[in-house]
Amino acid sequence: MIDVLDSLSEIAHRESNSLPADVFILRGLWRTSYILRLNQRSTTFHLSYLLAQTVGQGCSYYEHDMDEPVLSESILGKSIFEVATESRPLEIAMLDAAFSSINREVPAKQYFLDGSNIEKADKRAEIISDEILSRLKQQRPKRWDKFRVANVGVVGNILSILRTQRNLELTASDFYRGVVGKSIDGIYVEHGSRTLDLVAEADLAIVTGMTLATDTLDEILKTASEAKTALAIFAETGAHFAHEYCQMGVDIVFSEPFPFYLSGPGSTRIDVYRRLR
Repeated sequence: MIDVLDSLSEIAHRESNSLPADVFILRGLWRTSYILRLNQRSTTFHLSYLLAQTVGQGCSYYEHDMDEPVLSESILGKSIFEVATESRPLEIAMLDAAFSSINREVPAKQYFLDGSNIEKADKRAEIISDEILSRLKQQRPKRWDKFRVANVGVVGNILSILRTQRNLELTASDFYRGVVGKSIDGIYVEHGSRTLDLVAEADLAIVTGMTLATDTLDEILKTASEAKTALAIFAETGAHFAHEYCQMGVDIVFSEPFPFYLSGPGSTRIDVYRRLR
């Protein structure tokens, strides 16, 4: 089974031999928590994220009450490889920042969204949904009648669009207790402990990049591979890992580097990467 975070760290170490040292120098850290519901179709977000800056910026979301990263001036100015930490989100954010300076293949598609965060939330959901529907047209359902799509890390706007498709059966899972056991647009949200079962049963799983921070992505990748489930990741956490994710077997990655669509007015970039088949 792939250890995703270890693999990413190994790649960064290897790339560091051919890049300027300042690409890997930690220069800043930001910690943000928020609660937000943009409209009645949206999920209510209770989330926290950590931004790390080298030359570029990287992000990791985290569970606020479980893994609050400690911000310390003592680690600024050090190479990210020299920072000793037990914080997984900090490790992810630092690597993501470094990967922003590592040249990779250009995305298959690139979008720039403008307007309010309300408008951008709808546009983002449309981009993801259109790409998912296009991918499903390239495969046959495991079941005879409908495609089953699992959403791991619930996003109400995406479910709202996909539920209008008669040939889809939707399932969802999340660890956030504010949505577990509830129905969003008629789709029941199961506890995150059911994620691997839902991924195995699905034709395609749409998975949040935060699964890397919660240390569940490795098992999701393994399960999807064994069950022949197509996998799509929407990534604010680890947005710059998209190329590597595709190399690891992810079929589609929606990469959204900071500033995020939720941040407010202004331009947001979404890059779409696809695995070569």
